[in-house]
Amino acid sequence: MLVFVLLLFSIILYFFFLLKNRKKNSLIKNLFFLFFLISLSVFIKAYCFELISVKSISMETTFHDGDLILINKLAYGPRSIESFFDIPWIGPLTTHILKRVEEKKYSTPTARVFYNNDINKGDIVIFEHYYNNSYLIKRCVGVPGDTVFLNNFSNSYQEYDSQITRNEIEDFIIVPVQGIPYHIDDDFYYNFREVIIRFEGEELLKRAGQYYLNGEPATSYSFSRNYMFVVGDNRRFSIDSRTFGVIPYDLIIGKAISF
Repeated sequence: MLVFVLLLFSIILYFFFLLKNRKKNSLIKNLFFLFFLISLSVFIKAYCFELISVKSISMETTFHDGDLILINKLAYGPRSIESFFDIPWIGPLTTHILKRVEEKKYSTPTARVFYNNDINKGDIVIFEHYYNNSYLIKRCVGVPGDTVFLNNFSNSYQEYDSQITRNEIEDFIIVPVQGIPYHIDDDFYYNFREVIIRFEGEELLKRAGQYYLNGEPATSYSFSRNYMFVVGDNRRFSIDSRTFGVIPYDLIIGKAISF
């Protein structure tokens, strides 16, 4: 909303001075034109497209370290700007000048301006990493409701094999669906305790064989968000959902396009 207001304000001011000074090549008019261009570029980067450089080998051989890729933020719906410090260029510049680090609360979902297509298995997505607010690029191999078998990954990307059964592979994880209750057992506790603390904003503990949610005994848990399971194509050299667990859908910024 902040960027929308900024862009609308700059358009109104620019055309106001353009109509008022049609016969003059005034400095003020040129300054407002520059302000309009800056606002337009901020709007495009915030809600439409963003050019970034790959900074790891985790997606080889699809993307290599140093490759330029375009983030299509319209693919799944652009995320809304939650604060002044989230505005492209302006926010980071202000943070640098004030030497202030804005602490983000990932337990609060980030809304989208509008929803577009759902994320599909096989999509290469860019998302915001909770640890240092950096961008990560991975491939989505599990959407809400999927059962992902953790050993069903070779060193190169292969299509997910839905025919594999529980008897054939030991380790698996069910990607959480918003609003569906899940039984709390040792596997659930191991797979989702950190996710619940980090993204759901609740405390799940185990004491004397009993599970406690926010201090109260609990036998089931319903997630407030949909989640995704992502991995790097270069399996051996990728830190992904096999390490840090599932990620919320709203953390995904957009879809990767080769440049």
